[in-house]
Amino acid sequence: MPASSGKSKPDESSNLETVLTETRRSLSRYMRFVFGLMPASHHMVWLKALRDLHPGDRLLIVAPPDHAKSTVIGLVWSSWLLGQDPDHVHIGYVSNTARQANRESVAVRDLVAYSKRFNLLFPKTRLDQNKGTS
Repeated sequence: MPASSGKSKPDESSNLETVLTETRRSLSRYMRFVFGLMPASHHMVWLKALRDLHPGDRLLIVAPPDHAKSTVIGLVWSSWLLGQDPDHVHIGYVSNTARQANRESVAVRDLVAYSKRFNLLFPKTRLDQNKGTS
């Protein structure tokens, strides 16, 4: 059996880039890849609605407690959106408590700063050290 040189083959590299490209385009793939979360059927409905939003559109999602609204919308969607257009997307959180809004904001900030998977998908998305983040 021949020894491996340690270098990846050209087709392996192109396969990886294909997978990364598909993951960048799909919120459900992004959710699985970056967060390790499998979207439930109601999440898939939300993810499609979120993906199809255009500037100026409004979307209201009503669901009982513990259905992952904050996770899917506040963390998954907002970080995916930020990765898509880091120079033009600005995210602000409005919540019933400042504590909850701050927790979501910090989770996205830390994801951008420290997640290897997020940074593999969106290498141009970085925190601006000259601006404050919370």
